[in-house]
Amino acid sequence: MSRTNTLRRFLSGLCLLIVGGALLSACGGGGSSTPAPVATQSGVGVWQSSYVVTSGANTGNTIKGLVLISPTQTFYAASINQSNGCAGVAFGQAAVTGSSLSGAINSYVVTYSTLPGVNVNCAFPDGTTSASGTISGTVFTGQTLVVTDTGTTSHGLALGSTTTTMTWSPLNAIAPSLNLASGNYTPSNSSASTMSIASNGAISTFATASGCTGTGQLSIPSATNNIYNISIVLSGCSQAYAILNGVTLSGLATYDNTVNPNQLNLGMSATVNGQVEVLAVMYHK
Repeated sequence: MSRTNTLRRFLSGLCLLIVGGALLSACGGGGSSTPAPVATQSGVGVWQSSYVVTSGANTGNTIKGLVLISPTQTFYAASINQSNGCAGVAFGQAAVTGSSLSGAINSYVVTYSTLPGVNVNCAFPDGTTSASGTISGTVFTGQTLVVTDTGTTSHGLALGSTTTTMTWSPLNAIAPSLNLASGNYTPSNSSASTMSIASNGAISTFATASGCTGTGQLSIPSATNNIYNISIVLSGCSQAYAILNGVTLSGLATYDNTVNPNQLNLGMSATVNGQVEVLAVMYHK
């Protein structure tokens, strides 16, 4: 049993996902023969994208993307194929100088959900489910982001470059609040794993299939961005899941009260026996 599958089964409804690239965007230049210095832009906040694949095996499929960038420039990116149940998640660190962005990225491909009548193998072309690479691009504060990612799978297959444009999400208008985010949650595609958040941000989780419990904290790094830091420590995991005992999952989240039921979208990662595992989920309250 792979560690990724162990972690995935641990939380049943928690969706392990991939990477797809998309992160940030361009700002125009122009100027005289002596260009003025470009003011440093900021990618901090929530970004989103939606596009239809125009070539390849997934032609016609709609891909929806979400990127969360923290005040410390760490990011979480998720992309979900709305037609075949495959998805991706990526984690990394992005540095911004002027309007230029650069950084490193680790990405993963998995099955996000099982759709009626759809049987698909979610993986990179060489059958692997993880990759690493770099990102580059430009960012225009609060407007658009364009990013190009280049990666190589864990078996050495070059994936080429992908460029994605994202826009400033309406979710940025929601002021972060621990009281607002408090409540009882279930995953969007399963009721097997539950999570509760208290008004002070204290987190408790439980998964019946594995016996794993989790305790942690939701916190707000910036009062002006709908971005939350999240961390959960696992314990009580039994049998095949015992490898997860003592593991700390940490990452980013954003809250959406514009939909009913309200949603908490989050992505976390953890190191298990020297290997990085990733976890992403859309919770409903």
